[in-house]
Amino acid sequence: MRSTPARRHHLGLGLALLSFPIGMTQGAAQTVPAPRISAANVAESASSVPGDYHFGPGDRLRITVYGETSLTGEYAVTSGGLISFPLIGDVEAGNRTRGEIQATIHDRLAAGYLHDPRVAVEVVDFRNFYVLGEVNKPGEYPYRPNLSLEQAVATAGGFTYRASHKNILVRHNNEDSYHPVQNDRSSQLMLQPGDTVKVGERFF
Repeated sequence: MRSTPARRHHLGLGLALLSFPIGMTQGAAQTVPAPRISAANVAESASSVPGDYHFGPGDRLRITVYGETSLTGEYAVTSGGLISFPLIGDVEAGNRTRGEIQATIHDRLAAGYLHDPRVAVEVVDFRNFYVLGEVNKPGEYPYRPNLSLEQAVATAGGFTYRASHKNILVRHNNEDSYHPVQNDRSSQLMLQPGDTVKVGERFF
């Protein structure tokens, strides 16, 4: 049976329509680049940790050794201020900054394990803070960055009716004793991980 020009035209158009989506799908797949992780990405993420922040028990860190997936992971700071790291064993992390921890891991890995390792440290979870005394829900709470005294009290359910707004004490994580908060500066006071707030009782 002979094909007429009209029949050949419709047949060609049908084949073109069938092949069009396939070609578009292949082209789209080729233009989407695969995600890449670079040392710059790691450093930028880690920079969210304040440079002068001193780690302590209860902090949980993510340590990235660029190009070494077996070493990259999350590490908790123990009650003794240590983290247990593959190949090099215990690393002192208590009361040390991000830069100090990075330098220690770099130096120990470079001493016989890796050539010029690139190390980045960031915080996954901060240690908790505490609110005690005349608040509705005294206790231990997860810390979040840029936490003010007012926000900490609100997290603990707010002041009780017996609370004295002029008798608030704060003990920072690295201190042995409480110090009073000036009433006119209480709204500006920023807390650190591990801090303890104690709200006193007012005298009627």
